[in-house]
Amino acid sequence: NAVAEVMNRRVATVGLNEPASSIGAGFSRGEVALVVDGGKLVSIITKIDLVDYLTQQGRADSDSLRKLAPA
Repeated sequence: NAVAEVMNRRVATVGLNEPASSIGAGFSRGEVALVVDGGKLVSIITKIDLVDYLTQQGRADSDSLRKLAPA
């Protein structure tokens, strides 16, 4: 399979200093977050990145994780 068949074309751009909570809605729409600072791409955050972060912070309860699932 070609990369084009596997990649996700649904992306949202977020600023480096925006609250992490701002990316949850995009994940529920199947998007990934491109993090930019000064117009430059500095990172890509996926849904699993956020789940890992919430788990490490002890905030990954079933209700918060359910909100990340596509509708």
